[in-house]
Amino acid sequence: GKLYGDSTDGTGFMWSLKEKKVDVFQNKMTILGTGGAALSIIAQAALDGVKEIAVYNRKSAGFNDSQKKLANFTERTNCVIHLNDLADTEKLAKDVAESVLLVNATSVGMHPHAHSSPIENYAMIQPKLFVYDAIYNPRETQLLKEARLRGAETSNGLDMLLYQG
Repeated sequence: GKLYGDSTDGTGFMWSLKEKKVDVFQNKMTILGTGGAALSIIAQAALDGVKEIAVYNRKSAGFNDSQKKLANFTERTNCVIHLNDLADTEKLAKDVAESVLLVNATSVGMHPHAHSSPIENYAMIQPKLFVYDAIYNPRETQLLKEARLRGAETSNGLDMLLYQG
């Protein structure tokens, strides 16, 4: 027999963006992480018409596997998806500047490590950027706090969770 799985993270995420009036259709977004939630968000965003997704993750043992999965998403959609090393902060800043949305889909910043953040250079966050953290405990992560202080609109992952049904 075959085993099939399903994830509602991606649809919950896209519905929460719609509710917040964040228009990602034919735009670029940057996402941090390549875990289960991140891949679900990336797949749904690509299916829903996001033009380009810059994905950042630590260059670890699973980096090449993630690259293959993302290449498969690109082949099956009209979305250009590229995986980058999170340590390349110059490229990250460039991609964030070109994006309408920055998403943290890592566990960095989650309770009890609420003072941690997946990025160190907050200068890349401009008021035009929408910053979304899939974490909802704490309600305002260090990343969201720094983004809010820089004039960006923000959201935590609670709406994503609620829209999963």
